[in-house]
Amino acid sequence: MKNALIAAATLFSSAAGAAAFAHNPDVVAVLEVRSRLTAADRKLIDAAELSDQIREVAQRAMPDSRIQGCGAGCDLKAARELGAERALTGELLRADNGFLVSLALYNTGTGRLISSASAIAATPEELGEAVAGAVVDLFRPAQDPVVVVSMGPDGVPELPQGPLPEGPGVNLAVDTDVLVAYDKARIAESRGKDHPDDAARAWREVSEMGGTNPYRELAAARADHWDNFAATRRAWEAQLASDSARLRKILPLASVSDATKLDALVRFGRAYGVEKASPMLGLLAAPALRAKAETALGCEARDASKCLLMAHAADEAKDGKSALGYLDDACDAGAAEACAEAGDRWLRPGSRDAARGIADLQRGCAALGAAACARLARVYEEGDGTSANALLAGEMRDKACAAGDGKSCRLRACSADSDNRAFELWEMGCSRGDATSCALARLAAPKPAAAPAAQKEEAVAAASKPAAAPAAATEQKSHARERLGVTLVSVGVLAAAGAAFIATQDGQDGFSHRYGRDFLSEHRDVPRGGFVYALGAAALLAGGAGVAILLTRPEPAAPKVSVAVAPGALLLSGSFP
Repeated sequence: MKNALIAAATLFSSAAGAAAFAHNPDVVAVLEVRSRLTAADRKLIDAAELSDQIREVAQRAMPDSRIQGCGAGCDLKAARELGAERALTGELLRADNGFLVSLALYNTGTGRLISSASAIAATPEELGEAVAGAVVDLFRPAQDPVVVVSMGPDGVPELPQGPLPEGPGVNLAVDTDVLVAYDKARIAESRGKDHPDDAARAWREVSEMGGTNPYRELAAARADHWDNFAATRRAWEAQLASDSARLRKILPLASVSDATKLDALVRFGRAYGVEKASPMLGLLAAPALRAKAETALGCEARDASKCLLMAHAADEAKDGKSALGYLDDACDAGAAEACAEAGDRWLRPGSRDAARGIADLQRGCAALGAAACARLARVYEEGDGTSANALLAGEMRDKACAAGDGKSCRLRACSADSDNRAFELWEMGCSRGDATSCALARLAAPKPAAAPAAQKEEAVAAASKPAAAPAAATEQKSHARERLGVTLVSVGVLAAAGAAFIATQDGQDGFSHRYGRDFLSEHRDVPRGGFVYALGAAALLAGGAGVAILLTRPEPAAPKVSVAVAPGALLLSGSFP
């Protein structure tokens, strides 16, 4: 790793030389790197050796400065006593699937953070090269178009820490002038954020008062705190003015790439606050770049929807790493769906980091995200990145079901303790859009008991059926008699017509000639009048029988009665004489 550090430092030394503080050699103390590694990892990377290698790289990057070491336990105060104007601190720890070194450069006089850098790598060899680059970046802030100076979590200096000192109560031994000055200092402290010089001056006055003064040490410390805050704030305001002027010149330039402009504007907003960066959006000529920059600043302001838009844009650009970073930002801002997506991506082979993935899913599920809870349930069911835990998996499925995931409702029904509970879960799954749950709920739906009124109607219908059948049979018999009567009357009419026709013929030859055959030649022994009488008799019998049938009715059927019992009633039906 040492050779890698030296080789990387050589590559960076020419670029860093222009940024070195060559005008007046200064002293930089490199404090021992604090190691947070396990005993096994310490065998791979020795923190003391890494500190020595960092000093070598720093000397190459800052050839006109004097780089010196600082023993174990050395802090900023000790470095200042050694004559160092700046101090470099480092921390080594395990990160995800590799190692992380965080570096910071401080002013030993004020304790102000000047710059910071970090390096991460999977192996000690890779870490060596990364640390070399981080050390060089630490000493060349002027290399970037916009210098980012962040002196607090919101880009502003931090207020002095510690509670306001309490009053002494009634103590006649204390000089009254001290009490008056002490009271004024407390009032000035409450306004210190806007007027730090006044607060420092008021406490300094208390610390310098004579007589019986029990607040001398406390007031002196408080005065120093407010002096440091005032100095840091003036430096921050001066840096803000300088960076603002530089950024206003850079953003309209056509020679500067859109990516550089966007990066500079976002870093400016990260250091000084989005509200100070937003007015500069108008300096971007291209509407598309202006819209993208506005979205990026919105994400910096913890607007989850803007972070999701940035993630979508990164996905379209095939930049999965940036997309995952924006999803993490959206998750931090409270977007449960972003937590679910980020967690799922961290669990994929290409970008796998099970610890981060599970953490994102847990945050999403805590925010009542159905997708995050369902994915977390799978983690515990399959033991993906952690130990399998059926109890936790069930709890996550319950949360996912309650949050609107229908499939989780259906899966929970498989382990329901009763049929009724399973049916309830299927119904819940159906209402949440799971088609399979709908089908299962229909199959398992209990058949409702018939109401009393419905039972009574069914009994009435059942009782009426036996009477309906005989009535229908009687009607059919009546139609058959009518058809028979009509048929006999028709036969009688035809027979009478035949007898009349034969009686009116004047001779046998005429009859035979008219119909092409000699009808009577076959019955020569039958007299001609016999046919007439026979047909007439047939006509009389047939017609008479038919008329008799049509004019008479059959005997009524014997009375038939049906009895049925319905809820609250006794039903009788049938035919009566």
